[in-house]
Amino acid sequence: MSTSDISPKEHELAKKLVSPDKETREQNLQVIETWFSSRSAPLSEVQLMKLWKGLYYCMWMSDKPFVQLELAERLARLVHTFRRDSGSLLFLQTFYKTIQREWIHIDILRMDKFLSLVRKFLDQGFIFLQNKEWKPLKKYNIILCKGPLQEISSQQGLRSHICSIYVESLMSLLTKPLSSEVFLELLQPFYSLLHSVTDRSSLVSKNIFKALLKNKRKKKFLPHDYPELMLKKLLETASSPQTQNRTFIYKFYERFRMKVNRLKRKKSRGKKRNYNQEDNQSEEEENYSEEEEKQSEVEENQSEEEENQIEESKEENQQKEKVNQHKEEENHFKKENFPQSQLLKKRALKTKLQKHSKRRRS
Repeated sequence: MSTSDISPKEHELAKKLVSPDKETREQNLQVIETWFSSRSAPLSEVQLMKLWKGLYYCMWMSDKPFVQLELAERLARLVHTFRRDSGSLLFLQTFYKTIQREWIHIDILRMDKFLSLVRKFLDQGFIFLQNKEWKPLKKYNIILCKGPLQEISSQQGLRSHICSIYVESLMSLLTKPLSSEVFLELLQPFYSLLHSVTDRSSLVSKNIFKALLKNKRKKKFLPHDYPELMLKKLLETASSPQTQNRTFIYKFYERFRMKVNRLKRKKSRGKKRNYNQEDNQSEEEENYSEEEEKQSEVEENQSEEEENQIEESKEENQQKEKVNQHKEEENHFKKENFPQSQLLKKRALKTKLQKHSKRRRS
């Protein structure tokens, strides 16, 4: 990061944001809000990264849950203060870069407020995209894929947090119906995550795809054939040559297809109830379909348990292999550095010292 690109104003703003005094921090935030909205020339990535260093520690210094939530909302709303879309996207990108960099250093006591900060930024990101009629969505997906959803072991917690809140945040903020293209583009980061990440595939399948089927909130804004669209895209990802965990995706595809078929049956049953309420055959069909649903749910739970057991056994085997490798390395090191003659001399010295100590005690 070259210091020539950073003006003294950014240095002053960043320093004042880390002040222990709450009033000075709030005044400085107001200055930043007006400065972003009034600035005609776009800020560079280096300048925003410097400012985010101060904004991050401003959040770090905040106390009490209500104050922290208010500050998180205030910081996330800064996305809308830029004149150009490129400025807003760069602000989001630098935020995620800062969170990625500092994620390892966040302790347990401060984790909740930074999780709420990520949630607020995800919310405001959806509001920003919706206001722009989803035009910058592809660029936003690139930010997510190269940022918090990237396959890095040090930020698994950040990735799992975004997966767990993504659907809930999206469904709570939708105000207009989505086209099928926009809907699939919103799920694109998680399809790419499915065919690249092997250890967190179950997390993505539960929190994204299954959550969309279970979520009854604002389903009218989703495309009418959204389950079929998801199934088609799943099959495409499974058949892609770049996919690493193809077997898991094919298994999940079969289970997901069963769930979609159950939903179709429920809809058809609802229509039949309206047309002929006194028909005994419809009741028998309902009972039969309910039994099928229970059986399929039991099968799904069993398959999930089997997958979890396989993953646990894999992890145990990896740990055992690591332990064995360490032991072999230690033995090899001992053999190289300490030949048998030296080991015998060491043992003889130990016995002499023990005898000498016993004589002194007696």
